Amino acid sequence: MEAVRQWLLDGGKGMTFEGSSMVREQPIAGEYLVDHPMQPADPRVEGDIWIQRVGGGGGYGDPLERDPEAAMLDLRRGLISPEVAHQVYRLVWDPERMEVDIGATEAARREERKARLTRGRPYDEFVTSWRADSPPEHLGYLGSWDWEDGDREG
Repeated sequence: MEAVRQWLLDGGKGMTFEGSSMVREQPIAGEYLVDHPMQPADPRVEGDIWIQRVGGGGGYGDPLERDPEAAMLDLRRGLISPEVAHQVYRLVWDPERMEVDIGATEAARREERKARLTRGRPYDEFVTSWRADSPPEHLGYLGSWDWEDGDREG
C-alpha cells in the first residue's frame, strides 16, 4: 500500500496500467498472484491491487474491411498495438511518419483473404477436432455441455 501511495504522490508517472505488463514487470513491491480468469475472485483487503482482464467486443464486421485510415488513427492513438494493426487489420504503414500505405495494405489484405480460404475447414471437420466431451476440470461453473442441443443453423 505504501508503494502505491508513494507512486501516486510522485505523480504516477512511468507505470503501465496494462495487466500483462504489470504482472511481468512488477513495478510495485508486493506479492503477485495470477489466477485463471474464470475462477471466482478471492476476497480483497485494503492495499490490494486487483487487475481483472475481460474480453471486449470484437467489433462489427471483418477487420479486413475496416477503413485503413481509421485503423491507422487507432494505432497513432495507441488504441491498438502495432501487432494488432499488422496481424488483425493487415495494415501496412511507414513507422517513421506513421502513415498508412493504402496500396500495400490492400495487397496484404488480398493475401490474407486467400490464406483464410486455405485455412478454412467444413464445420463438421472443425468441430470434431476442436470440441471436448467435457469441460476443463478447473472450471467451477459452466452451463449446458450437450453438443446435440445446439442449433448450429441459427
